[in-house]
Amino acid sequence: MLTATERPLKLTFRVRKALLECFDPDDLKILVADTFNWKLEWVTADRKFVMVVFELIETAVSKGELVPLLHAAAARVPGKPVLAALRDEAATDHDLAGGGIAPAADPVERFAAEFCDRCDTFDYLNAYKNLHDTLHKLDGDLPALEPEAEAWWTRGTAMSAETTTKLTKYADNALKWAKKTDCPHDLVELMDELKLTVTTLLTSENPKERRSAFRELAIVPAQKLGELNSGLVRSAELLDLVGLTVLGQRAVEAIGETGEASRLKDLLADFVTPAVQLAGLIRDHNFCQRIDSQLRDADGAKTVDDVPSWTKVQTRLAEIAKYRPDDNQFRDVQKAADAFDSGAATVEPLLAKFSHFFLMLDGILREVANEVLLAAKTLQTRPEFRR
Repeated sequence: MLTATERPLKLTFRVRKALLECFDPDDLKILVADTFNWKLEWVTADRKFVMVVFELIETAVSKGELVPLLHAAAARVPGKPVLAALRDEAATDHDLAGGGIAPAADPVERFAAEFCDRCDTFDYLNAYKNLHDTLHKLDGDLPALEPEAEAWWTRGTAMSAETTTKLTKYADNALKWAKKTDCPHDLVELMDELKLTVTTLLTSENPKERRSAFRELAIVPAQKLGELNSGLVRSAELLDLVGLTVLGQRAVEAIGETGEASRLKDLLADFVTPAVQLAGLIRDHNFCQRIDSQLRDADGAKTVDDVPSWTKVQTRLAEIAKYRPDDNQFRDVQKAADAFDSGAATVEPLLAKFSHFFLMLDGILREVANEVLLAAKTLQTRPEFRR
């Protein structure tokens, strides 16, 4: 089985992502008008561009016109080779290049089919989140455990049964969740080493080995938390939550208000609400990831001339600002960026405020991912939402 890192994202998801990145609403509206005679609802105050693009692709697929749509898009924006690559890939897909695919008529059945198709990815998301949480808790507990550990390696005062149980449980849980991710090999090897390190700390007769084990234990979470967070985001991205929530909202609208139907409606709404939020957080996280990469070598910069990718940083910050107009923490980031851009401050305040914002965003993303997972688990108690 391909891992989430190796497995390609669904073609229609990648097409939607490319159209959103390569066109603004007006340009895409003109392209569709020039190429097809389709009557589609366009962007309004209550109808976001991403929803328009989702339904445009659905229409193109159902009519067997996805390849012509991509052909026209690639010709209109020749500087974006991703569109031509997607056009060529779609042309080799028998279903997408042929006479079109008729979606399931019943909105609930269609959502259920798409939901069940993602069950493995929900499991991977759950594994990454729990492994991340385990190492994060271990990392948070280690400073409080250091005096007890130091007494153990300097004076031979054994660590308490409570601490022994806690560290052993962390190691066991980390190994258990590593095995449930979609790329377990490297992670399992690392968590095996973590478990061995805990065993050495708790049982070694050699004080130097005990001290070395504690120091090694303090390194692993810091080294791996970022990588695990990336795995969590990647798994969440593979769920294509924008598409899934559109189908979920349609299902909610199609269900009645009484009896068992009302209960199903509530369950779907409980899933859709945090899933919409998670989709937005993934979008903002991806922007932040790019900004973080572009600012990585900016430490010590005095002016914007010392940051070669400064224009790209400004572009990404502007994108986030569109989606978070009332976020005070992000507003602080913008103020620091403006001060740096004008020469009123060095880059350090920006780096500090951006790092704080990114960490905050990571925490919220994990919390909302947990809400999505809990709602998905509840849906899976019903037979129509099981594999």
